Amino acid sequence: MLKAVTPALIVILVVVGVLVFYPHSPEEKRRKEEARLIKRLADPDREVRVVALSDLGERKVSSEFGSDEMVAALLGLLDDPDHVVRNSAASFLGSIGPAAAEAKPGLVLLLKDEHFLVRGMAADSLI
Repeated sequence: MLKAVTPALIVILVVVGVLVFYPHSPEEKRRKEEARLIKRLADPDREVRVVALSDLGERKVSSEFGSDEMVAALLGLLDDPDHVVRNSAASFLGSIGPAAAEAKPGLVLLLKDEHFLVRGMAADSLI
């Protein structure tokens, strides 16, 4: 009797595990992924922020990742002490497009950045 119950129990546990631990829709999966990225973008460690920006780039940031929360996180990086972080944030805000319209004042300020790459990226993002 126990041998017959074991496969059925395993199937039930697998199904319950899938339902509990995996997103139910592509949109939910995207939201969870975006939330993890936003958390990493706010990390005090520069390396964590740089890797998060790199991960964001691999996802081909666009309006898909243009939520208000993502735009706010990227806006916060425009005054990051590290020029690589500022440059990447400006690039992504430009890629998001109209959903990141509120980024224009911050990008205009970056036109006077001390680092020439940041100034160039800010100009490209404003176009």
